[in-house]
Amino acid sequence: MSNSTVSRRILLIGIDGGCWSVLNRAIEAGTMPYLQAVRQKGSWGNLRSTIPPKTPAAWGTFQTGKNPGANGIFDFVWWDRASRQTRCASSASLETTLWEYASLAGRQVGLLNVPMTYPPRPIRGQVVCGILTPSLDSEWTYPASLKTELLRAVPGYHIFNLDDMPFRSARRQPELFLSMMCEAVEKRGQAARFLLERELFDLFMVHFQASDVVQHGLWGFMSPDHPDYDAGVCRLIFERFYRKLDEEIRRVVEFFQGCSAGPVVTMILSDHGFQTHRKRVHLGAFLVGKGFLSVQKPPVSVRMREWVGRFRGRKGKTKPVYDWEKSRVFSFSQGNDGFLYFLEEDEGRRVRTEEELRRQLEMLVDPETGEKAVRRIWRREELYRGKYADRMPDWVVEPAEGYSFTGDYFADQKGLFRAVCCERDFHLGMHHPDGILAIFGDSVQSGVSLDGARLLDLAPTILTGLGIAVPADMEGRVLLELFDETMKPAVFDGKVLPRSSREEGKGYTDEEADQVEKRLRDLGYIE
Repeated sequence: MSNSTVSRRILLIGIDGGCWSVLNRAIEAGTMPYLQAVRQKGSWGNLRSTIPPKTPAAWGTFQTGKNPGANGIFDFVWWDRASRQTRCASSASLETTLWEYASLAGRQVGLLNVPMTYPPRPIRGQVVCGILTPSLDSEWTYPASLKTELLRAVPGYHIFNLDDMPFRSARRQPELFLSMMCEAVEKRGQAARFLLERELFDLFMVHFQASDVVQHGLWGFMSPDHPDYDAGVCRLIFERFYRKLDEEIRRVVEFFQGCSAGPVVTMILSDHGFQTHRKRVHLGAFLVGKGFLSVQKPPVSVRMREWVGRFRGRKGKTKPVYDWEKSRVFSFSQGNDGFLYFLEEDEGRRVRTEEELRRQLEMLVDPETGEKAVRRIWRREELYRGKYADRMPDWVVEPAEGYSFTGDYFADQKGLFRAVCCERDFHLGMHHPDGILAIFGDSVQSGVSLDGARLLDLAPTILTGLGIAVPADMEGRVLLELFDETMKPAVFDGKVLPRSSREEGKGYTDEEADQVEKRLRDLGYIE
């Protein structure tokens, strides 16, 4: 599977949510001089994400070179049709990853904070899991002994959280919030250098999650098209956070390059971009109002607990009790695309429901602006293929620019559209399908257009850069146009690795799932 004459090493740096609309302005402000130098050395441009353009779907596709249906991952959680419960996504359902292929070919691999790596899967090298790790008490490194050594070497290292700062404080105290984010970036950089000191890696990736959180929370201050834009606070964000991010990227790159005298290729990439988030559309309320989803009143005991909680000052929403026998369509999700599941088993009735629902969704307009809320309705078969395609939603409803769909239904909701505002929403910025890619180093050409490059293409491109043949079942293409004629794809020998050496379906315990869901709720990813 490999070309043993190639000794090229590859460094990957993930900037979660990285987008040129922000990074270009940071460069112009003089706060990201290293990224500016990187672009002058090599090639850079937009990188198309997955549908939906969400962290789990995107990073799962990146690692496997396969569409989300092959991995069964499209969001942080997925809906189990049989039990009608949501489940947390994990690495357990990922197809064979580029890390495993590189390991099989004899390459040393190191991963730090990469999403969709928990629970850690054995590789030839070291793994430190990322945002979906339940807690520091769980087994979040491979080998397991690495956890103790890392925590000793990098005091204060933690799985990303905002436990010490409610999200509303991010806007009230941006300097304190940015200090927390800068500390998270610094700890990632320290951890990366700690791993690189221990071992010579042929393939190494460090991922920075804080960029996504900063843009979700402070987008109103940052984006000139947002009504809350503040040029002074924007300068502060660029000067404090993006300068720190640029500095840590430079230090990691230089440290990696200094580990050996051999040729190196560096990629800086993101899973998706960002845009202004103007309004949420309550898709669950829409389905209830149109008669597609039936809701029962909660039991008296549940309503009493809710009333007592509100009397005592506790905030929260009572989940509805669905009448599944009378329901035809179910939805869930928060942020970006809407996910719909059709419940009728009779094919004729389902077809009629689909036709009726499509008409209703296409007529859904914002009463204040007259704009249509739906950009496109995707059928599952148009987007997803593979082992876990049946796990995916029947429809993915892509919102118009600036809108997002919230699938949950709550009885106290008023209206289908709700303006996003800083007093109740952390996600003032939302995801956009255009991420970033910048690449430079050995054999890499400068100034090459990246038009058409997809996140799906990076796994086969990275394997080719390492001199490893691309497995026949990877769906992405090798971006050979980025390299000179010395980059020769190896010939695939026809062998396909088993999906994983881990037990099928092994993921989270109930306690771990609760811990992950709390973090996602704190970060505004689920309600």
